[in-house]
Amino acid sequence: MSKLLIISGKCYKAGLAQVLMRAALGRNRLAIKLINMPHIIIEHSSDISSENTYNFLPEIQKTVASVKEGNFDLEACKARAHSFEKYFVGSASCEKSSFFHITVKILEGRSMEIKKFLAQKILDEARRFLQDKELKERADLSVDIVDMNRQAYQKISL
Repeated sequence: MSKLLIISGKCYKAGLAQVLMRAALGRNRLAIKLINMPHIIIEHSSDISSENTYNFLPEIQKTVASVKEGNFDLEACKARAHSFEKYFVGSASCEKSSFFHITVKILEGRSMEIKKFLAQKILDEARRFLQDKELKERADLSVDIVDMNRQAYQKISL
């Protein structure tokens, strides 16, 4: 699990951070702040340009990182996009519908208020991105903030 730990203004990485966190717990809980990396996954219909969506990824990363209460690290943020040619939106086939769905996976522990605020900021940014696109007669935009289990999530840097 990649994380930074800030204790009294000093930043520590990974293994050392975990040791320091354990040592600090109980002594000074208010001084501990975890900074985690979110995963941003955009799934969209193929009528929305993959190139435009790729160029939009840094904007969404910045939007996520701008939510200071979430303690998200822009440099650790993973963002990717997948385009789909065959799909349904409700009963509307791909010939009659467009969709743009953003999933943000974050390590559990944030309040519902932070998650709702984050979802709304992303929705607003995505709405601006899509406003000049030629979408089909039915077009859906959605955002989901998903908690990842801290104990089950594993990550290493190679």
